[in-house]
Amino acid sequence: MSGEYNDPGFVIDLKTETCTFEGGFVAPITSILDSNYDETLDQEDARYVVVKMPPDNYFVTVDLWQLRDEHVSPSFH
Repeated sequence: MSGEYNDPGFVIDLKTETCTFEGGFVAPITSILDSNYDETLDQEDARYVVVKMPPDNYFVTVDLWQLRDEHVSPSFH
């Protein structure tokens, strides 16, 4: 792995619990998890989010620590 950062094409908004993609598509965050995989409401403890991807309702887990500040709002790094 080269260590280069690739723009993921989305922004995670912990306040509105949404994932907004570059084209304007918005998917809901169904869970915010800490590093122990426990649900949390504390943004500072957030490590992962689970995003529900319509139309097929796939669930995708995103590791927030792998994203740069500009892709997580509000920034907590």
